[in-house]
Amino acid sequence: MEWFKAINSKDVAAARVHFVPKQMGMMNWANGNASQWPMFSTIHCRTTAESTTNAAVNCTFAESLSMATGNPDSFWNISMVPGPAGTWLIDNYGQG
Repeated sequence: MEWFKAINSKDVAAARVHFVPKQMGMMNWANGNASQWPMFSTIHCRTTAESTTNAAVNCTFAESLSMATGNPDSFWNISMVPGPAGTWLIDNYGQG
């Protein structure tokens, strides 16, 4: 949920901090021009799998239209791995 809050706040640095370092480029939406990012509302996330080495989360939402991202999605599956201090970091997301 914090990732979506960072996106809605148009905070590039805060959005990227939720990713493993090698995947931070996945947040290069609109070449880093956050003013063109979409907004997300009615966000609902649920854990679909979790172990000590990875987790999977399914999030549904309403995504606003945005020139930077094309057609709005209604859900993403998010893959996560353990990060520092008990956090989880995104290593992939999308509709797959």
